[in-house]
Amino acid sequence: MMNITIRRLAFMALIMAVLWRTEGDEQTAHQADRAWRSGDYQTAVTIWRTLADEGDLRSQVHLAQAYEWGLGVAQDQALSWQLYLYAAERGESASQYRLAEAYLRGGHVKRDLNAAYHWFELAAQGGNVMAQLKFGALCLLGIKGQPEWEKGRRYLLRAASAGNETALLVLKELVKRERGEGAFTFDELERLVAES
Repeated sequence: MMNITIRRLAFMALIMAVLWRTEGDEQTAHQADRAWRSGDYQTAVTIWRTLADEGDLRSQVHLAQAYEWGLGVAQDQALSWQLYLYAAERGESASQYRLAEAYLRGGHVKRDLNAAYHWFELAAQGGNVMAQLKFGALCLLGIKGQPEWEKGRRYLLRAASAGNETALLVLKELVKRERGEGAFTFDELERLVAES
């Protein structure tokens, strides 16, 4: 009986330590966010680096952005990319979205619509509204060889349900087009995606 009580106490102590640590990390993350918003980039980067080293993916994304833009640290696109990739591979949707955007637009990486499709899909599944819009559009554009109408509509509907007006506009235009009333073109869809 005493052995069970000691185990319960030890388990409760572990839970309390985890909860205390999580709350402390959250407060520290808020400090970094406030520092960043006030222009104190170096303080924010210092905090995010510590949290990222402890495995906090959100802080890793912020750190990647700092390196991408050269705020609070020397600009380093290669390190930024590595940080985004690390977080994205672990399911962090903001990083997945950032990688998808990079592949969609080209720039410091070679334009690759298949890679963009892959990362947008993961980010969209993770609830990223802009990824839902762009993934839905890529499905309609037929990036995989032919249009994926149902899949595209499903993700556009998710984005529209979250308040994305561009997704709602595309859905309305698709309905008009199906009725033979609209002249919505794929060029317009590509333009909307590029501007969003």
